[in-house]
Amino acid sequence: MVAQGLQRLMDLDPRLLVSGCATTLREARSLSVQLKPQVIVLDRRMPEGNAVPFTQELRDLAGGAKVIVLTGSGPGYRQEALDFGADLFLSKEAASDVIVEAIVRLVSWEDRVPQAVLTEREQDVARLLSSGSSNKEIADTLGISLNTVKTHLKHIVTQLDVRDRVGVALAWRGR
Repeated sequence: MVAQGLQRLMDLDPRLLVSGCATTLREARSLSVQLKPQVIVLDRRMPEGNAVPFTQELRDLAGGAKVIVLTGSGPGYRQEALDFGADLFLSKEAASDVIVEAIVRLVSWEDRVPQAVLTEREQDVARLLSSGSSNKEIADTLGISLNTVKTHLKHIVTQLDVRDRVGVALAWRGR
């Protein structure tokens, strides 16, 4: 159900070309080999169970595709997706335009994050943000104030020419 709905959304965006749609892991493996997509959008919940542990396998079968994991909200889901090598984690509850924009940005930001324009601390903030940390978690990890994190994020958004923290995460993970 999620796959077909997402495919319809992506079909409406002229920046995207949907090359295939799998509803099982077996189909996903087969299509990854046949089609070599640039991006794989992987639903965490597949008929066979949790699909996240297969993230790296699907990436490899597709020749290095970027992988976005879609999942509901649950304790540890985001970290699990990132631990298994997902390039991005998105909640199924995210607005459809956010999901489509994330796919577009993930492809278009490849090799475009100039680390030299960011200070070392800003790179730390971007890295933590892209791994799914909240502003408070970033502040605690780096031992800086919440306001300092927000200031760094404003500068990062400007330097990377993105709209928001999602854009920062996509740019950083796609570098």
